[in-house]
Amino acid sequence: MGEDIIGKGTGPWYIDPSVNADSGTTLSAQAQENHPDTTGINMSNPDPATGYCGYDNCTGYGRYRVYYQIGINPILGTKPTGAPQPPTIYGSTFYGQATAASNPGASSPLGLYSVSGTISTDTTWGNQPCNGSLSGCSKVGDSFSITGTGPISYDVTSTMRQAVSGNWGNWTVAIIPDSETNPAYRHRLSNNPHITTTYDITPSIWGAHTAPTPGFANTNTPYSCTTGGAHPWDNPAWVGANQNVSLVTSSWSPANLNLHTVFRIWDDNNSSWGQVLDSGWTGSWNPNGVSVGIGSLTDGHQYGWTANAFDYASPDTGLGSSETPWCYFRVDKTPPGISVASADWPPSGTPNNNPAHFAGDTTGGAFTVTGTDPAPATGSASGIGCFRWTADPAQAAVTGWHCTDGQGAGIVPATQVAGTNNYTGSFSYVPGLSRWGTNIVYVQAQDNAGNYTQPVAYSFYAPWNKDSKPLFGDTTGDARPDLLTPDAAGNLRMVNAKNDPAGSPAAAGISAPFGQDPGYPGTTWKDYQITHRGSLGTSGTVDDVIVHSVKPGSDLAASLFKATNDGAGHFDGTQSALTKPSTCKNAAKTTIACPAGYTAGDWSNTSQVLAFGTPTGEGPGPKPGNPSATVMATQTTLLAVENGSLWLYTPNFGGDLAYAQQLSTSTNWNSYDLIAPGQASGQSTTATAGGTTYTRTIPTLWARSKADGSLHSYSVTRKADGTPDYSALADPAAGTITGAPSATTGAYPTVSSDGDLTGDGIPDLWALDTTGKLVVWTGTGTPGNVTGFNSVIPLADLRTPTGHWPLNDPAGSTTAADTTNQHPGQITGTVTFGQATVGTTTGNVATFTGNGSITAPGANIDTGNSFTVSAWIKPDAAQGVSLSSDGANTSGFIVWPDSDGRWYFGLSTTDSGWSYDLTNLGVTSAGFYRIGRWDKITASYNASSGIMSLYVNGALASTGYHTQKSGINGPLTLGRYKYNGAPNSPFKGGISDVTALPRATDPWSSEARAITLSAPNNGKCLDLAGGTAANGTAVQLWDCDPNLPGQKWSIRPDGTIRVLGGCLDAIGGGTGNGTPLEYWPCPANGPAANQLFIPVGDGSLYNPASGRCVDVTNANTANGTRIQLYNCNTTPAQRWTFTPAA
Repeated sequence: MGEDIIGKGTGPWYIDPSVNADSGTTLSAQAQENHPDTTGINMSNPDPATGYCGYDNCTGYGRYRVYYQIGINPILGTKPTGAPQPPTIYGSTFYGQATAASNPGASSPLGLYSVSGTISTDTTWGNQPCNGSLSGCSKVGDSFSITGTGPISYDVTSTMRQAVSGNWGNWTVAIIPDSETNPAYRHRLSNNPHITTTYDITPSIWGAHTAPTPGFANTNTPYSCTTGGAHPWDNPAWVGANQNVSLVTSSWSPANLNLHTVFRIWDDNNSSWGQVLDSGWTGSWNPNGVSVGIGSLTDGHQYGWTANAFDYASPDTGLGSSETPWCYFRVDKTPPGISVASADWPPSGTPNNNPAHFAGDTTGGAFTVTGTDPAPATGSASGIGCFRWTADPAQAAVTGWHCTDGQGAGIVPATQVAGTNNYTGSFSYVPGLSRWGTNIVYVQAQDNAGNYTQPVAYSFYAPWNKDSKPLFGDTTGDARPDLLTPDAAGNLRMVNAKNDPAGSPAAAGISAPFGQDPGYPGTTWKDYQITHRGSLGTSGTVDDVIVHSVKPGSDLAASLFKATNDGAGHFDGTQSALTKPSTCKNAAKTTIACPAGYTAGDWSNTSQVLAFGTPTGEGPGPKPGNPSATVMATQTTLLAVENGSLWLYTPNFGGDLAYAQQLSTSTNWNSYDLIAPGQASGQSTTATAGGTTYTRTIPTLWARSKADGSLHSYSVTRKADGTPDYSALADPAAGTITGAPSATTGAYPTVSSDGDLTGDGIPDLWALDTTGKLVVWTGTGTPGNVTGFNSVIPLADLRTPTGHWPLNDPAGSTTAADTTNQHPGQITGTVTFGQATVGTTTGNVATFTGNGSITAPGANIDTGNSFTVSAWIKPDAAQGVSLSSDGANTSGFIVWPDSDGRWYFGLSTTDSGWSYDLTNLGVTSAGFYRIGRWDKITASYNASSGIMSLYVNGALASTGYHTQKSGINGPLTLGRYKYNGAPNSPFKGGISDVTALPRATDPWSSEARAITLSAPNNGKCLDLAGGTAANGTAVQLWDCDPNLPGQKWSIRPDGTIRVLGGCLDAIGGGTGNGTPLEYWPCPANGPAANQLFIPVGDGSLYNPASGRCVDVTNANTANGTRIQLYNCNTTPAQRWTFTPAA
């Protein structure tokens, strides 16, 4: 069967699933009644005769018989090695040939007889197996009638089965006409007949397993079929959401026939569900497995399955294997939800005036991770296997890690809380001394099914080492340097190594000089230049803070003020004016006439003032009269730029200014910002007091060029007579610092220094960017001598909140205090204050009983622009709106716990009725609430991209998209919302620590990081082909490599995803399934619709214009696979992992 059959006619062609074995003649014999003693063995007579010889040409009349000895093919009784059974015989046919006929026209019935004896060379008529009456032989089946010559055949299936079963080596048969007296039946036969046997061998099946291999992530143990319990269904292993499940088994046909495998799968949680899946035809030898995909499975359910391999398409032919052992697995599609807390490191923004731990400590720094793995309604959850933490943002979003990687890899064991789906873990982390300030740790969880959570970012403030002892630069008396700068609201903000800058301001805006004077309405700290370094008086312990008006057109510029410092860094008291001296002196300290243009008593022509320090050498020393107390032993001086020239003002012993000295006649100093870093050039001297010699450091002047952002350094040295040498200050363009950052005024409007901020003795540089974020460049070199700077470090965000309401007011309060002193909340109805523990803090909180609310007049949430509102909330009942903002008829935004068990954030599209865009994209388990539990809720809207983000306990729980703006700009309200002009849906529960910000808290860090395909052990990243920043370059999947610039993507607040200066772009603005993604320029006026991608909590990247997600084509993880748009389906091909923002 082959070329002569297959390919002829019209297909398909069906072939019996069987094979043939041939059993040939090994011996033949002819017995002659008319020659009773003659032998006719084997080939001596090539055409032996059977039947009656009764014609004239016979050499005597008599009967003839033909005998054949058939050698049984041994393959029919042999079980191949590894086969489950020996061959099964389907049918056997004896084939012979009539070569001559005594009467060619007669139909001759020839019978086949099974002979119990044997034949040999001695076989004759008188010595034959069948005697003359055939009593020694039995007829096999029906006779075969033949006319003339041609093939003859007999069905010998039954006897061949008997022969194989009895292990016969040979089978002897005879062919004899039904009538041995009719000469017309006589025929000659060929001496080589054979038996063809059709047989099959039962297929073998083994190695049944589920792919990907189920397991338990906590021990990283795989279980391909069962876990080895007493029953196969005992405690099956888990598979996760980001895996396409297949059933796999190996098979073999010992008969070398093609096979197909039938899989049967059932759901232990749903008896009405089951599937029968066929692999289709495969080869005969399938050691690497035959598989079928299952399709969609139900979260939390347990599945069992088995399989058989068959070599036939219907059950009436062929054979099937035995059934595989039953395999079981469970499905968990829902990642856990997690939160992070630390009593040692309270979250950023938490008041913490007496920190217990500091950067560089050798102990402390405990963090607690709490997680929950919610079970679906009709199944179970796998449980959290472990947690993982890192302080490295580059490692925050990696996948492929395991719970067994160890503590050194940041792995934290998860301990289940008895009787719940909650888990806890803890780890310790203390930032090094150089990392004081705002820090972020990133935490992930992995459940036992292998599902990773998106990383949760926890930000906290690590105070500077408490053992450092600077004095100059300290305004609070804690021997640490302080940064003072006004925020956008005009409050004076303090950033120091002890307190989180996100906390309360050092002084309210109205406490600035003339801030409450009706003659100068609206005057705040931002109307002043603020400087401090040392005290103008003697024996000072904290800096004097010097302020000078920079408000255009204000007559306050004529005065220079010293703000009253209470010694603890509060400046809410009175201010005193500093006299501009009428005395001028030269470098030799000789009184001279003040030059033309110098205006004694009037600071109006002064464009900058800088507290410089002590040019003759500064430092601490014993307090006169009390040697055990340490004070500032030297007085600070002031540098000022007046009419473009640089002046020095030296104080008198009374703390006012004694005389002025012109240091540079250049009029170009207006083009530079003065900076006082303290000792930065290695200059120093000594002084003796009370018999003790003290080192006195000589300060250096820095300046930032307003033209190009370059940084310059000017050393003050000592002349031979010991007096200061200011010659380096003559030309502001000199002294460029090699390797200094380029801090242009366009990027950093404010640049300054308060000396050494990191405790290494080397001064550092800080700046505020255009958004109000504080950054630091730490200095390099040796103590007191700066030779360069490290890369920029984000330190704090000083942008002014709309308001901050701790809601820790005393019992009986009728208002809720705003720590920004702007918008106290007004209580309507019943809201009480009482003690509760929220996170790691115990104190008063606001309790809402369903008939009260708090509104903060003036604290407007402009829903047409970006904003963020966060609060701790504890619902005591489902529904009821927790947070909102009032419009004329409806609320601009709302946050509430819904009856479906989830938190929601909505933004109105019109100021009437119920019309809200909701956070219903990429919903994760983090968004579920529990009655009586405190959750940290953050609702954020980015007006540039339209992205709505809802965070629960620091994890992105869900996302939305909002572009149709209602225009509502109304006050923040707690405890209800407005519907059709009236209060509605009152909240029952607790609320604490509410903050409103006029900016978005975007969900993902905009730093250039890899975007990784989430599947475990995948190691594949979003990649710009060839790293080529050319229009139209394909975006593809490739092995992750941190050194490839084409894999360093930044997710921007405007909704774009950028790499190498360009944007991720859908080709041609396409929106259909299969639209490829490419590299294309980012429009200057904002992203095009095909360049807007929203990262959502479940790991998808959603393109609103198409309603589709970023997808790996055909889920093919080979290098070079093109990235496309496709219907969102939460499959592994659409799961990505990103670095979150804090």
